Amino acid sequence: MKKITFWLVFAAFALLELSIYPFKLPILGTVAFVPFFLLIDLRKKSFLMIYLIGVLFFAANLYFVAFIQIAGYEKFALILGYILLVLYESLFYGLWGWLYSRFHDKKLAWLLAPSIWVVLEYARSVTDLGFPWLNLWMTTAGDLPIAGLASVIGPYGVSWLLVFNGYIAYKAVKEKSKKLLAIFLSVVVALHIIGYLSVKLQNKGFKRKVRVAVIQPDILPTTVYNPAEWWQTVKAFNTIMDSLDKDSFDIIILSESAFPGFYRLGQKVKRYVHGIVRRYDAYILFGSAEYDPVNIKIYNSAFLVDPNGKIVGFYSKNHLVPFGEHLPFEDKLKFLRRINLGQSDYSPGGSFKPLSFNGVKMGIMICFESMFPEISRREANLGANMLVVMTNDGWFGKTVGPVLHYEHARFRAIETGRYIVRSAKTGISAIIAPDGSTVTELPLFKAGYFVSDVPLRDGKTIYMVLGDLIVWLSILIVASALAYFAIMRRRKRSEHQL
Repeated sequence: MKKITFWLVFAAFALLELSIYPFKLPILGTVAFVPFFLLIDLRKKSFLMIYLIGVLFFAANLYFVAFIQIAGYEKFALILGYILLVLYESLFYGLWGWLYSRFHDKKLAWLLAPSIWVVLEYARSVTDLGFPWLNLWMTTAGDLPIAGLASVIGPYGVSWLLVFNGYIAYKAVKEKSKKLLAIFLSVVVALHIIGYLSVKLQNKGFKRKVRVAVIQPDILPTTVYNPAEWWQTVKAFNTIMDSLDKDSFDIIILSESAFPGFYRLGQKVKRYVHGIVRRYDAYILFGSAEYDPVNIKIYNSAFLVDPNGKIVGFYSKNHLVPFGEHLPFEDKLKFLRRINLGQSDYSPGGSFKPLSFNGVKMGIMICFESMFPEISRREANLGANMLVVMTNDGWFGKTVGPVLHYEHARFRAIETGRYIVRSAKTGISAIIAPDGSTVTELPLFKAGYFVSDVPLRDGKTIYMVLGDLIVWLSILIVASALAYFAIMRRRKRSEHQL
């Protein structure tokens, strides 16, 4: 029995791992849950067995957190943070195992299994602790036709279908049923067709374009300001811009933290930016820190500057990285503000508003925000006809971190039907089409630029209209099931006492 349990845990981990970067093998995301269900059938330590799958999976794909390019005592905090993060994220796997094991032999198990999963997946994506890294829908990154379903039912809807289809596959294996196997394969084919058509039929109405230039200087970030960083940045930009002279464009898009220091407070940075916009007679969008002297707050911000050097748009990051950019819940629990774990002290911006120029409306996502479907959906519903992801992933070196982060942005394009321009300081910079494919890109740790036309879209995808309806339906289903079985259990106890 122990040997069977071991191999089932390993099989579940292997199927999940093979379905994401760097393997991205199609279809595996639809069968990854077969070992999950078989483990539940063993009726033994359901929480622990499924929890172990989560530990293996997150340990293999979050290790880059411990490799952030910093030194000193903070390095120990990072390693400890990595361990705690893996254990925390895996809790939601274990909770699914524990909850579903209570219903696995019920008639509605096929409905409860995916619904419980989606409720828990959503739960680990919200609040100040929200960290939706590698939600189940990410296993379709190598299977874009199925990923295309996110344009209708959203990413959580894709997760729901993956668990549901995994249940059918599990029943086919358990009962050795050719009929169920045929149903499973038919569902897989149907999902591919529907997903492909969903994207194809919705992605219309691109009547206008904007020409963008994206510059990737490949400058590594530093934790403490160093005057030498400014000259390294200028040298890198000047080298690239000498080649940029032969192109014409409407806007230059740079990364998060494109320039060191605070833009409004730095005269050198202002003069340099003004020189760029006048040289090319173009707008520029870039990331920099912002300081509010009235409320004494610091923000991770994006600035839009016009060809005359005037700031015409401004956005501050709303969803901050927990334990990296701030301590979770520190705005509600004041004593937390006195705790120093090496985190930065940023404040959330507090509002979402696309930045506009010449009829172009850009929905901005700064780094971590590109992991959250509700942010891109909100920006698109506010009128953004293109989306921009500005990030600085150089902290993670040559690990899977920057690539997996990039994969999240591909889903934001699918969900909203918008082209995404991604500008990363050290890569991956890219333009992503609404079907999730890459139009053009600059790989990791390569200085360079690209100039490209980006189609603009003003319409809405079905997901933009319906939102995460599948999440609320799942909550209703799970709550109803829990209430029903609690009532039935109490009734049985009453009858037994009589």
